[in-house]
Amino acid sequence: MKKTLLLLLSAALITACGSDTVPFGGGQSEELLVVGQTDQPGVTYNDDITSISFTQTNQVGDSTYFEADLDIDDNSSVDLRFTLIKWSDLQVLLLRGRNGVEIPFSGNEFEILENEAVIPGLSLLQEGTQINSLVTNYSTTEDGFVTYTRANSVSSSSNMAIWNNTVYLPYQAVSGAFTGWVGINIISNAGVQIDGIGIDVIAYKVTN
Repeated sequence: MKKTLLLLLSAALITACGSDTVPFGGGQSEELLVVGQTDQPGVTYNDDITSISFTQTNQVGDSTYFEADLDIDDNSSVDLRFTLIKWSDLQVLLLRGRNGVEIPFSGNEFEILENEAVIPGLSLLQEGTQINSLVTNYSTTEDGFVTYTRANSVSSSSNMAIWNNTVYLPYQAVSGAFTGWVGINIISNAGVQIDGIGIDVIAYKVTN
């Protein structure tokens, strides 16, 4: 039976603004990480990966699942996993950190009424934002809501920047060994069907 899904948004996804005065790590003298900036000392940058593609992984009733994996530290592991769920008139894009990589959540929730499922929203940053103590709620234990389309159009309550430009996802190690960010955007067919994820630059900084 075809499922009719409605997404109610308690608030739009964050495109957060960082503080200019609080260093990353809280009170330390080390230079702040700034998303989109590619010349910071002590940071390794990788722009060799230009995109990742979705592969179908499962079919459950009228729900089709696709996954696209990203290795952020070039050690042959899956560190970020994008999951795309498609129905006849709806797509939902989710993201989860894996292998000890945490990603931040905004505090907003997205509810799929029929399934009584609540999906937390990600914190996605604009270029130039400093990653500091205002970027919180890092986790590896749940999928985060990125964006969605419905009835062959991009919803006005989606994060529109990720469709039109690059947004930046902070990440950190559960162990505290590294932190960084990755620039991402939607690769779409006819502007509405999600076909892949564009990768701008991956920034990686060893912190201990």
